[in-house]
Amino acid sequence: MRTLLLVFTVCLFSTSIIAAQMYRWVDDNGVAQFGQNPPPDRAYERVQQRTAPPPGGQLSQPQVRPDADERSSALSEQDRQAQRERQAQREQECRELEQRLQTLQNNPRLRFTNDQGELEVMGEDQRQQLITETRADLETYCAD
Repeated sequence: MRTLLLVFTVCLFSTSIIAAQMYRWVDDNGVAQFGQNPPPDRAYERVQQRTAPPPGGQLSQPQVRPDADERSSALSEQDRQAQRERQAQREQECRELEQRLQTLQNNPRLRFTNDQGELEVMGEDQRQQLITETRADLETYCAD
Protein backbone atom coordinates (compact mmCIF):
# COMPACT_ATOMS: atom_id res chain seq x y z
CA MET A 1 0.00 0.00 0.00
CA ARG A 2 2.85 2.36 0.82
CA THR A 3 4.47 1.63 -2.53
CA LEU A 4 1.27 2.42 -4.40
CA LEU A 5 0.86 5.69 -2.50
CA LEU A 6 4.49 6.62 -3.19
CA VAL A 7 4.13 5.88 -6.93
CA PHE A 8 0.92 7.91 -7.11
CA THR A 9 2.54 10.89 -5.34
CA VAL A 10 5.58 10.84 -7.64
CA CYS A 11 3.33 10.67 -10.72
CA LEU A 12 1.24 13.55 -9.46
CA PHE A 13 4.20 15.86 -8.99
CA SER A 14 6.05 14.82 -12.15
CA THR A 15 3.31 15.83 -14.61
CA SER A 16 4.63 19.38 -14.86
CA ILE A 17 8.11 18.05 -15.64
CA ILE A 18 6.99 16.09 -18.70
CA ALA A 19 4.76 18.85 -20.08
CA ALA A 20 5.87 19.73 -23.61
CA GLN A 21 6.44 23.24 -24.89
CA MET A 22 3.66 24.50 -27.18
CA TYR A 23 3.98 26.94 -30.09
CA ARG A 24 1.44 29.11 -31.93
CA TRP A 25 1.66 30.33 -35.55
CA VAL A 26 -0.64 31.48 -38.35
CA ASP A 27 -0.96 29.24 -41.42
CA ASP A 28 -1.41 30.25 -45.09
CA ASN A 29 -5.16 30.67 -44.63
CA GLY A 30 -4.78 33.00 -41.64
CA VAL A 31 -5.85 30.35 -39.11
CA ALA A 32 -3.99 30.08 -35.81
CA GLN A 33 -2.30 26.69 -35.42
CA PHE A 34 -0.80 25.12 -32.29
CA GLY A 35 1.78 22.35 -31.99
CA GLN A 36 4.80 21.02 -30.13
CA ASN A 37 7.19 21.67 -33.05
CA PRO A 38 7.46 25.21 -34.43
CA PRO A 39 7.31 25.67 -38.22
CA PRO A 40 10.68 26.41 -39.81
CA ASP A 41 9.31 28.77 -42.51
CA ARG A 42 7.27 31.31 -40.55
CA ALA A 43 7.12 33.33 -37.34
CA TYR A 44 5.85 31.62 -34.21
CA GLU A 45 5.47 32.32 -30.52
CA ARG A 46 5.80 30.15 -27.44
CA VAL A 47 2.55 29.51 -25.62
CA GLN A 48 2.65 29.86 -21.87
CA GLN A 49 0.88 26.88 -20.35
CA ARG A 50 -1.06 27.46 -17.19
CA THR A 51 -1.52 24.85 -14.53
CA ALA A 52 -4.92 24.13 -13.06
CA PRO A 53 -5.72 25.92 -9.80
CA PRO A 54 -5.34 23.84 -6.66
CA PRO A 55 -8.48 22.13 -5.39
CA GLY A 56 -10.47 24.43 -3.11
CA GLY A 57 -8.50 27.56 -3.92
CA GLN A 58 -7.38 29.92 -6.63
CA LEU A 59 -3.94 30.91 -7.79
CA SER A 60 -2.96 34.55 -7.86
CA GLN A 61 -2.97 36.25 -11.25
CA PRO A 62 0.39 36.14 -13.04
CA GLN A 63 2.10 39.44 -13.56
CA VAL A 64 2.71 40.34 -17.18
CA ARG A 65 6.17 41.55 -17.99
CA PRO A 66 6.34 44.51 -20.40
CA ASP A 67 9.03 42.87 -22.57
CA ALA A 68 6.73 39.89 -23.17
CA ASP A 69 4.02 42.23 -24.51
CA GLU A 70 6.52 43.91 -26.84
CA ARG A 71 7.66 40.56 -28.22
CA SER A 72 4.10 39.36 -28.79
CA SER A 73 3.12 42.60 -30.55
CA ALA A 74 6.24 42.41 -32.74
CA LEU A 75 5.44 38.78 -33.51
CA SER A 76 1.87 39.69 -34.32
CA GLU A 77 3.13 42.40 -36.69
CA GLN A 78 5.37 39.79 -38.37
CA ASP A 79 2.35 37.52 -38.75
CA ARG A 80 0.29 40.34 -40.23
CA GLN A 81 3.09 41.26 -42.67
CA ALA A 82 3.48 37.63 -43.73
CA GLN A 83 -0.30 37.38 -44.20
CA ARG A 84 -0.30 40.51 -46.39
CA GLU A 85 2.54 39.10 -48.51
CA ARG A 86 0.72 35.78 -48.98
CA GLN A 87 -2.48 37.63 -49.94
CA ALA A 88 -0.62 39.76 -52.51
CA GLN A 89 1.00 36.65 -53.99
CA ARG A 90 -2.37 34.91 -54.16
CA GLU A 91 -3.94 37.90 -55.94
CA GLN A 92 -1.08 37.93 -58.46
CA GLU A 93 -1.52 34.21 -59.15
CA CYS A 94 -5.27 34.71 -59.61
CA ARG A 95 -4.64 37.50 -62.15
CA GLU A 96 -2.28 35.19 -64.05
CA LEU A 97 -4.91 32.41 -64.05
CA GLU A 98 -7.54 34.85 -65.38
CA GLN A 99 -5.16 35.98 -68.16
CA ARG A 100 -4.41 32.34 -69.03
CA LEU A 101 -8.13 31.57 -69.25
CA GLN A 102 -8.71 34.58 -71.52
CA THR A 103 -5.86 33.49 -73.79
CA LEU A 104 -7.16 29.93 -73.99
CA GLN A 105 -10.73 31.04 -74.72
CA ASN A 106 -9.92 33.74 -77.28
CA ASN A 107 -7.28 31.88 -79.32
CA PRO A 108 -8.40 28.59 -80.88
CA ARG A 109 -5.03 28.04 -82.59
CA LEU A 110 -2.47 28.17 -79.82
CA ARG A 111 1.09 26.99 -80.27
CA PHE A 112 3.51 25.69 -77.66
CA THR A 113 7.10 24.48 -77.59
CA ASN A 114 7.45 20.72 -77.06
CA ASP A 115 10.28 18.89 -75.27
CA GLN A 116 12.42 18.86 -78.44
CA GLY A 117 12.13 22.64 -78.78
CA GLU A 118 9.78 22.53 -81.78
CA LEU A 119 6.60 24.57 -82.09
CA GLU A 120 3.38 22.55 -82.13
CA VAL A 121 -0.22 23.59 -82.59
CA MET A 122 -2.37 22.75 -79.57
CA GLY A 123 -5.26 20.44 -80.37
CA GLU A 124 -8.83 21.44 -79.53
CA ASP A 125 -9.19 18.64 -76.97
CA GLN A 126 -6.05 19.74 -75.15
CA ARG A 127 -7.18 23.40 -75.25
CA GLN A 128 -10.61 22.51 -73.80
CA GLN A 129 -8.95 20.42 -71.08
CA LEU A 130 -6.71 23.36 -70.12
CA ILE A 131 -9.74 25.69 -70.08
CA THR A 132 -11.55 23.30 -67.73
CA GLU A 133 -8.51 22.95 -65.44
CA THR A 134 -7.95 26.72 -65.35
CA ARG A 135 -11.60 27.39 -64.48
CA ALA A 136 -11.41 24.78 -61.70
CA ASP A 137 -8.25 26.41 -60.34
CA LEU A 138 -9.93 29.84 -60.38
CA GLU A 139 -12.96 28.49 -58.51
CA THR A 140 -10.78 26.68 -55.98
CA TYR A 141 -8.13 29.29 -55.24
CA CYS A 142 -9.62 32.61 -56.28
CA ALA A 143 -13.25 32.50 -55.15
CA ASP A 144 -13.83 35.31 -52.66
